[in-house]
Amino acid sequence: MAGAQPYPGDVEQMQALMAIEDLEVPDQAPELRGFYTPIGLDRPWALPSDVNEWDDLNALICVDVVPGSEYVRLECADQIEGRTTTWEVWGSQLQIRVIDPTTAGLVAEDEPFDSDTLLPHLPCGDPPFDIEPGGHGYMADLPPGFVITRERVDGFIRTLS
Repeated sequence: MAGAQPYPGDVEQMQALMAIEDLEVPDQAPELRGFYTPIGLDRPWALPSDVNEWDDLNALICVDVVPGSEYVRLECADQIEGRTTTWEVWGSQLQIRVIDPTTAGLVAEDEPFDSDTLLPHLPCGDPPFDIEPGGHGYMADLPPGFVITRERVDGFIRTLS
């Protein structure tokens, strides 16, 4: 991130890019493991997710999957084309971290929290888009841009003021 500035030490001056780590599930393609999705936020301290110049960037906000914390939150089944199709909804613990983009140093971190605490009553919903009728599939608990995740991050950032 050439051109990035050091963390300013003050949330009022922060210009951050937020990204959330995609939760790995058993059938995920290896090239997608450890992938982060940039998330746009309409906040005074947030840069747009499509920014391509880093001159104003002075903080990274990462929502990380806590290693080894993955678990099956729901086991689901539905009839697709007359065949019983099953899938698992996976959750994990997440942790919000604020990083200085010039040193990769940790500025602040939130306590880990379970992804299902954000959505305690979420039902199975629709099956994964790529599942074959009669097959078994997997899906992550929270899509990367989920609004509740954004609100959790916003709440954490306000505690840094």
